[in-house]
Amino acid sequence: MRTNDDGKFFFLLIGLGIGAIGGLIAALLARDENREALREGGAKSIEYLNEQADKLRDTTEAIIEKGRDLMSHG
Repeated sequence: MRTNDDGKFFFLLIGLGIGAIGGLIAALLARDENREALREGGAKSIEYLNEQADKLRDTTEAIIEKGRDLMSHG
């Protein structure tokens, strides 16, 4: 004869199994979305780094030009 606790444990196991299967399916479906989000984030990061490199390059060129002017006038 089954007790009430045995039934609760059985339903707990069934619930855990269904939850695990649902989680795996959700993860597989979201994988493509996550990959696209990571790709977009990487592209934005590269764009930002390129902009900062351009600013640094411009600043460096201006400093070098001022240094040349000082050396030629000094």
